[in-house]
Amino acid sequence: MKSSNEIRRQSLSVTVPLKADPAVLPSKREAAGSGAASKATVMAVTAAPAGGGSGQSPAGTGDYSATSLSPSSAWQAGGSSGSFTWSYDFTMPPAAAGPAPSLSLAYDSGAVDGRTSTTNNQGSPVGEGFALNESYIERSYGSCDDDGHDGVFDLCWKFDNARLVLNGKATQLVKDDKTGDWRLADDDASKVTRSSGADNGDDNGEYWTIVTGDGTKYVFGLNKLDGADTQRTDSTWTTPVFGDDSGEPGYTAGSTFADRSVSQAWRWNLDYVEDTRGNAAT
Repeated sequence: MKSSNEIRRQSLSVTVPLKADPAVLPSKREAAGSGAASKATVMAVTAAPAGGGSGQSPAGTGDYSATSLSPSSAWQAGGSSGSFTWSYDFTMPPAAAGPAPSLSLAYDSGAVDGRTSTTNNQGSPVGEGFALNESYIERSYGSCDDDGHDGVFDLCWKFDNARLVLNGKATQLVKDDKTGDWRLADDDASKVTRSSGADNGDDNGEYWTIVTGDGTKYVFGLNKLDGADTQRTDSTWTTPVFGDDSGEPGYTAGSTFADRSVSQAWRWNLDYVEDTRGNAAT
């Protein structure tokens, strides 16, 4: 029912119609007595929902309750890290057969907070703090200044290393010095193969193949897929790296330090996925 709220006077007034209930009316004998029976009516004032949707409160007043960013997204804040994270999954068209790609957009404020003068601080293609789910293999190189060349801050070969990011999980790749075979640090039955000869811009065309325990094959850095004409995936990202010590890649390319630079891959991105029945998605 309609009410009048006088904020300045701090008063609330409302007209309430009351109906008599014959069951509780005093009898003639009680009414004629010294006092009639008293029946109290209890009333309470409650606040109507804000927003004016019901017509019981002013329109547009709003409230201070938290609201989700989107019914189809997920967000989280607080915890021990203090980061604010947000993710949004995209609906992808189904594949005719075999694996279908998944795609999601994610934000993490901690990714921005953790940047320093010694980290790669380039923003992603989708914005500062945002990232698309990616799968790749990456190798790290060292500064030549730390490798005996004072004041030279080009990249120099450190040792053969790699780490894998696949389906949201990151793990180190470990090389057996005796056999040259690679495996995952947690050794989860995945088979890791490093090959050469790909047309991808790397000095010797390095690329990787990971076969997980369920038989799914992931190929990284091939760049020119089987059957491709002029199409390239641009999946291998390279940089000049100096091999300043004997046995390192590039050392035999010249007699001076300046001549011992070769193009080395620092990231091999995922080219395609193939299931156990030969269905592939790139």
